[in-house]
Amino acid sequence: MKLPKEGQIVILAKEKYSQRPKEVHPSLAEFIPFSAEHRMSGINLHENGSMRQIRKGAADAIEKFISADSGSFPFELKQHVEKIALEGGTPLVVSESNKALGVIKLKDIVKGG
Repeated sequence: MKLPKEGQIVILAKEKYSQRPKEVHPSLAEFIPFSAEHRMSGINLHENGSMRQIRKGAADAIEKFISADSGSFPFELKQHVEKIALEGGTPLVVSESNKALGVIKLKDIVKGG
């Protein structure tokens, strides 16, 4: 399935897994833009007096992020990350607060010019 450039992960979640994003009032969401320094991006969602921290990024950056909050990075997930990298893809790990949720394989396509 070929996806449009913008919002590829969201579109994949909708089309393949029937997941729909929840409407969030802008005052309750803090977007964390990607930075080369942190090698991840995400969102902080403020709900019912608590905060959900959702991140997507490089495996080592996410591991460091969740470890700082007393979380652990599952060995099985590390194996998936290594497999994706060995196959020439880019592994992006997704986490919520101090828990790694999974890994997404991005297929790197070299374009001429």
